[in-house]
Amino acid sequence: MEQKQKLELTWIGKGDEPVIEPRILIENPNYSYGDPDSENMLIHGDNLLALKALEQDYTGKVKCIYIDPPYNTGSAFEQYDDNLEHSIWLSLMRSRLDILFRLLKEDGLIFIQIDDREHAYLKVLCDEIMGRKNFICNFIWEARSGQGNTVNHIAEQHEYILCYAKSSTNAKFKRIENIANSGNYVDEFGSYKREQLRQWGQGDKKEDRPTMWYPVISPENTEIYPKRGDGSDGRWRCSKKMMKELLENNNVDFVKNEDGS
Repeated sequence: MEQKQKLELTWIGKGDEPVIEPRILIENPNYSYGDPDSENMLIHGDNLLALKALEQDYTGKVKCIYIDPPYNTGSAFEQYDDNLEHSIWLSLMRSRLDILFRLLKEDGLIFIQIDDREHAYLKVLCDEIMGRKNFICNFIWEARSGQGNTVNHIAEQHEYILCYAKSSTNAKFKRIENIANSGNYVDEFGSYKREQLRQWGQGDKKEDRPTMWYPVISPENTEIYPKRGDGSDGRWRCSKKMMKELLENNNVDFVKNEDGS
């Protein structure tokens, strides 16, 4: 009898993943904090083994999952290898997505962040594991703005968040007012959207664009320099000339941090 064929993504090593034995979580009292009766957990260890340990008690009980896996871009990360060979990356993702999907409640949702390099392959892999009928949507979000190219050819400005449901028929979403065309701030001139003038994401260091590091004079006549989240020197998103025009046209809002700085 001829075997029934199906549409699927295949790669070297698919189906040869090692079988993971059941695992248990052990609390380290030295790192425990807060309400001892809380169900919150911060798990330290290999994520696949951690997921395996969650299976016994949490299968079918998780309402929402968000993961930000390695993009397999060749970028340098201390925490994990972000330049895995393509087939290995797919195998690693498959073994984890299998467990994550089992953890979801019947009305649960999973969100997976990714960029262009593996997006198409990940979509087909998720269709195979979670069912194409359970695909909800593909969120596209602006990861960075501005006109500066971050690659050799075309500027990459957006990334993706794939959304799947455990069961599309059971998934529920709260409807909200569409504010896509209105800004997040309103004054006597209308609505507008605020965006920080410091570059963020790729190429946000002072040494990446030294000419984009310069002081901006605040209303209190103090010098403001672009600082990254870790306190190191960053850079502005625009040149001195453009910044001067923005300031002269009153298109810059000076907003203080919570600490008053």
